[in-house]
Amino acid sequence: MNKKNLALIGLLVLLIVAYKMSQTKEKIEKQIAFFKADSTTISSFKIYDKDDTLKIAKMGTDWKMVEPVNYPADTKKVKDLIDLISTVRTSNIPIAESKNSLLKYNSVDSLGTNIILYGKNGKVIEHDIISRGKEYSKNYARHIKKSKIYLLNKPMMYQIKPIVGNWRDSKVFEYPQSKIDQVDVTYKLNTYKLVNADTTWKYIDSDRNFNIPPKNFHFIQLFNRLKNTSTHSFVDNQFDKYKSFFDKPDLYVKIKMKNGQKSSFKIAKVAENKFLLMRGNETKTLFSVPATLIDKFTIDANHFQSN
Repeated sequence: MNKKNLALIGLLVLLIVAYKMSQTKEKIEKQIAFFKADSTTISSFKIYDKDDTLKIAKMGTDWKMVEPVNYPADTKKVKDLIDLISTVRTSNIPIAESKNSLLKYNSVDSLGTNIILYGKNGKVIEHDIISRGKEYSKNYARHIKKSKIYLLNKPMMYQIKPIVGNWRDSKVFEYPQSKIDQVDVTYKLNTYKLVNADTTWKYIDSDRNFNIPPKNFHFIQLFNRLKNTSTHSFVDNQFDKYKSFFDKPDLYVKIKMKNGQKSSFKIAKVAENKFLLMRGNETKTLFSVPATLIDKFTIDANHFQSN
């Protein structure tokens, strides 16, 4: 065998070795970010599946739902999603690559949950589909118009479910006791006042006037509800349907703050086991609340006298 042939054989061996090494290198698994978007550039996002659709946009420093209704968004839930987009990881090697695998992993467009991220001027940064297999903890993802499916290192389906009520700001009202001057309560059996008398609170109605013990259980429960009442169930643009119930509500509460600001809310029973709250004169959105909220206010005066 002449030198020329030996050189050619040697070159061929080198090429084969180089090819094998490149193939081996490509198959080395490593963790990478699934989402390509820079989370700091996200100005809005849309989430939808076969049942629901919602879109949330950043308005200044706040996040607001703009589809299907205009309403303040749950800031913490939005922040958690943005953080998740920044941190969720996957392997650089997909678990499936063929279009035939999309149905197996529920990753077809109609079965998965779509998430679209927008940047400035409403430009689409990224569109992905998240899905879940038989095991709840295993979530899969793929980029739109791509067939490669990746296994995520943490579940996120529960976090991006487009249930509109879960993404709205759940706070109905928030009146800290330290800022309240007076509470007026009216219901079918009585009308009474809770008055801030500097060092104590007074209970006043047409027959009674007494100081409320500071550790009175019912007093504390009532103000806990004033301090924080929330819901995930909203009724939009249906006030005319329920107007007659609010003409004679089951509960009417007026709050006077120390700074002179006045607020109020009404609660009406509109059906069996269905109670709606109207905040002030707002008619666009009503809030579904439990009957127990009424119970905190509609109690006999004697309950405010016990220690």
